[in-house]
Amino acid sequence: MRKKNGKHAGASLDKRSKPCDSHDSGASENTVSGSQVSISITDPLDIIRLAKTQPNDAASSCQIAIKALHDGFLNRKYELLGAVVGIAFNMLAAQGEWQKFCQNAYWKQFKRGPKDSLQGRHKALAYVMRYVFLARSTSEINLTNRYAKMLEKEFNAGVPPEEIAAIIHKHGGIEGMRRTGVASRKAALKRQVKKNIKYLDDLKDGPNDVLSRKLDYKISHDKYVNIEIALALFLKKAENTLRAA
Repeated sequence: MRKKNGKHAGASLDKRSKPCDSHDSGASENTVSGSQVSISITDPLDIIRLAKTQPNDAASSCQIAIKALHDGFLNRKYELLGAVVGIAFNMLAAQGEWQKFCQNAYWKQFKRGPKDSLQGRHKALAYVMRYVFLARSTSEINLTNRYAKMLEKEFNAGVPPEEIAAIIHKHGGIEGMRRTGVASRKAALKRQVKKNIKYLDDLKDGPNDVLSRKLDYKISHDKYVNIEIALALFLKKAENTLRAA
């Protein structure tokens, strides 16, 4: 029994209820028969006991405990995602390791697994992600593929695995990275549309702008090829029309 001012303080808490040093700041006080006892907000049994007399305090304590658990879980998850990036990188860098991974018995349960080919190596991060998360169902595989897609840029750039967690936190999580990527692609598409409109307007104006060098517009090789194909189709159609006439 715990004593306070020489008197017994009532029913004592078991060893699990004693807060460790790391949880002192999160301890709650509970008044029982005029005495004060500390409880650990991380121990569900302590919260259950507190709820019998002070359910509102117990609710607050439970809220803090769940948030701490959630934040700690996410941080560790992001660190492990960084580890996956490092594993996939070294899986390809170390001689014979990728081949060994492709032959792992885990892949026998699937119709398709990783291949020891150039295309298969391009999917290394996605396959390693599937393996460590034991992804089997379509939804699980889609989730791990999303993780791999969001970290593909860092993987290809050779970002140290230890920095991955901080990068994910900076974007507000994996979903935040996805939103950032979507916004970036939309912005790039808008810029491209503006360039295309400018190019089409220039074509409609005729050669005068080009000859006078008022516009310094450059087109990509792909656009040039597309124009050549379009002109070839136009000429072919024109020839057919003339023959029919």
